[in-house]
Amino acid sequence: MSGPVARPILRVSDLEVRYGGVPAVRGFGFEVYPGEVLGLIGPNGAGKTTTLFAIMGILEPSGGEIEFEGSVINRLPPERIARLGIAMVPEGRRIFSEFTVEENVRLGLMGRADAGGEADDLDWVYSMFPIIDEFRSRTAGQLSGGQQQQLAIARALVSRPRLLLLDEPTLGLAPVIVDTLFEALGQVRGRGVSMVLVEQRAQLAVQFADRTIVMRDGELVTSLEPSDASDADRLANAYFGS
Repeated sequence: MSGPVARPILRVSDLEVRYGGVPAVRGFGFEVYPGEVLGLIGPNGAGKTTTLFAIMGILEPSGGEIEFEGSVINRLPPERIARLGIAMVPEGRRIFSEFTVEENVRLGLMGRADAGGEADDLDWVYSMFPIIDEFRSRTAGQLSGGQQQQLAIARALVSRPRLLLLDEPTLGLAPVIVDTLFEALGQVRGRGVSMVLVEQRAQLAVQFADRTIVMRDGELVTSLEPSDASDADRLANAYFGS
């Protein structure tokens, strides 16, 4: 006999999001399971960031339902959603450049549901990103783009999320920094944190994620497995349409 099927940590059903009267996401749905990394790829304007914003409560859906750990979160404010256990690393990092690196990291503690284990989580992110540890006393605006991205991820992780949303984490970064970030995300996966990874580097996302869904014109068009990462034609057809 097979074992019990795990309940999704996140379920998005028939999601509709509009900007004014223009639909950006239409009837979109997917599930993420505990400990799973779900890739979300597609061309610019497909609705990927809009979907993450809806999950995080930054945008209010015009239709559909978003459930986190079995509870509907559609109408909750972002602060409440964060305290439930969801953190987001937005495109462009959005760190506070005038604050020190350490102050930026500690801002993530405000999203925790409880205060226990703060020191251990801070030690963990500093060990995972040694450059952030080294530059704790610098103002964040002095960091390079890659260092700021590491800071943004560290800040999200100290909130101890059970679901991490990542929006284009490698955008504009050199390959060596991309490798560093994905090594860190591998450690995050090892801790059982579920992730939704929006990533412009489609091959990298498909290879890293447990499975990847492809979005185009606000809709789900197909799904891919890690084995598809080496199939350039399949990736291109999935991304742009055959």
